[in-house]
Amino acid sequence: MASPFKFFRKHQTQLLVVIGILTMIAFIILPSILQQLDVVGRTRPSTAIVETQKYGSLSTDEVQRLKYNQSILANFFRGIGIAYEAKLNEMLQNRDPSKINEMYQTSSQRAIAYQLVGQVGDNSNQTIVMMWLLENKAMEMGLSVNDSYINSFISEHTKGLDEKTITRLIYGDENDKSASSEKALVKALKRFLLREKIIEILGSNWNAITTSENLSSICRLNQKANVELFPVNVKDFVSKVEEPSSSEISAFFDKYKDKVAEIGSSEPGLHQPQRIVLEYCYGSYEKFMDEKVITDEDVQKSYDDNKENYVIEKKDDKQENKLGEMPNIGLNAPDGKQYRLLDDDLKKEIRQSLAINAAKEKLNNAIGVVQKAMNDYNNEKDQYELMINDQDNKKADLKEPEKPNLETLAKENNLQYAKTDLFSRDSEYKLAADYNQDAKKESESKDEPVAKRTVDLRKLVLKDVDDLSSAESQFFGNPSLYQGNVFVQYEDFVDKQNNPNEEFVMWKVQDVAKHVPTLEEEGIKAQIIDQIKTIKARKLAEEEAEKLAKRANDERLPLEMCLGEDAFVPTQFPWMTFGPVLSQTMMPNIYLSPIEGVQDGGFDFMSALFQMKENEIKTIANDSQTIYYVVRMIGLTPKTEMLYGILTSDSANRFNQARNADLRLFYNDLREKLEKDAGLKWVVQPDEDAERD
Repeated sequence: MASPFKFFRKHQTQLLVVIGILTMIAFIILPSILQQLDVVGRTRPSTAIVETQKYGSLSTDEVQRLKYNQSILANFFRGIGIAYEAKLNEMLQNRDPSKINEMYQTSSQRAIAYQLVGQVGDNSNQTIVMMWLLENKAMEMGLSVNDSYINSFISEHTKGLDEKTITRLIYGDENDKSASSEKALVKALKRFLLREKIIEILGSNWNAITTSENLSSICRLNQKANVELFPVNVKDFVSKVEEPSSSEISAFFDKYKDKVAEIGSSEPGLHQPQRIVLEYCYGSYEKFMDEKVITDEDVQKSYDDNKENYVIEKKDDKQENKLGEMPNIGLNAPDGKQYRLLDDDLKKEIRQSLAINAAKEKLNNAIGVVQKAMNDYNNEKDQYELMINDQDNKKADLKEPEKPNLETLAKENNLQYAKTDLFSRDSEYKLAADYNQDAKKESESKDEPVAKRTVDLRKLVLKDVDDLSSAESQFFGNPSLYQGNVFVQYEDFVDKQNNPNEEFVMWKVQDVAKHVPTLEEEGIKAQIIDQIKTIKARKLAEEEAEKLAKRANDERLPLEMCLGEDAFVPTQFPWMTFGPVLSQTMMPNIYLSPIEGVQDGGFDFMSALFQMKENEIKTIANDSQTIYYVVRMIGLTPKTEMLYGILTSDSANRFNQARNADLRLFYNDLREKLEKDAGLKWVVQPDEDAERD
């Protein structure tokens, strides 16, 4: 066989010329062509996220670049925090008393670094648009950030770190000082500091913390309110409102069709969220429980096989060993251990335990029958769809598999069956569940009807799955869960006090994607009419609440005595509550305290309530304006003057966090003002579900 290089040797001159030409094309001509194509590609307009009258539009490409800047900043600040954390751990291991002040400073620097990560914000479109508006406002006001300001900022926030660490944080590698890395970080920092400057100017009144404000923050975490409330529901007044006109309905639709209704907000919205329908079977072991099937031989065998479970622990020699304090015990075994005697009490315990295990096995078997039917159907359906899409089977007489009837299967296997209505992720949908046995017995003894128990979908998690994915995230967040294509088995073991012994097997049978509705869409006109009438009914409810408050003020009696039995006194509560300590900042999380019996008692509600004086009576609406409460302030404990001492204590600094809640009001107000000032309009609605995930 001839050598493959023979042809090359014979025609090497011509081939070298060809290779040279190809090289020129590859390295000179082709890049120019690609560059031109790239320029053309980049000049094509991308989709606008928002449009403004003052600053133009913000495109999807620009949003992606801003998100990249956000990630650079977050990684830089997070890296600083990690570096300080490593340094602090090293100090703690060395235990050098002379460096105690440096340890405190390092801990403080670490907390500041992680706080900066939070200031960067998330990567949601809403946050990015807010940052973009701030930058444009800053440039409009003539603000700028120079290199020396940036260098000063870096020096201040990397104080105490060695040069090698700082270089690695800036460039990613201390041995590769890439100019592009430094340039990207400087650009991101410039934008960040520009935003911080404008926030500082616009929020200057918020940054000056007075002694009075410090005391106010301390009161929010330490004072508890004792109040009496009487609810006036807006829904009770909807029937008294006239039907809206056609023009009113159309105007309302045009105004709110693109807006997403937020939970706890009084602002309406017609943008339709994703909604699904679930079909499921469920049961609990109690329905399969039967102690009569457990024989004496079963009890004896269980005792013999599990004798180690009945060992009597010996008491300390120093303790007085009184036989009356010990369980009924047998003689010493050859191994020197003492065991409980198999008396009637122990037999009853073992019998009940065996009956429970047998009932759980029966429940699993029953669930398994339904699960197998659903699984077989899914496999047959997948196979059918593959065959029907095959060109060779186009003319074949293929029969679509029959979907199993879950209701029939449930009855045949002593299970319950249920099917939900269409519900959204935020509707707190409650799934039907078995009777709560304790409540059932109590109701039967009183000869009263017993209501079915419900289980929150968000408390159900995937069974036998390591990541404990919730049913909510699976059915709403997983695009692969199509209609009639998936079953998932669940057990409610999140809420142990409720009933951990129920199991569910379910699938999604309908999935309606989120969308901007049309006025003709089913249910939309009814939703608009309801929202219009509800908004008008608020005034009627408020007027009624004001009348009741006046009557209560005149009579000076507890609300229950002068207004009726709907009045209630919740457990005393503070404005804000300390949550668990956050691992990164080593500071506790702070959140608004829940109030027993109050719906949507948000920040505005708390603010109005805690400004009340002792024995004052006034009307306060909840944040969603669905209920107007007549509130009687019984009193705040402890008194404000008793909390002055905390101002001078070392622990006062942590109470300054409570004031951060005020900043939410500032940022919300600032966002609204910036959007209004810029004449902003959302072209693509923010993806609420994606941002939450």
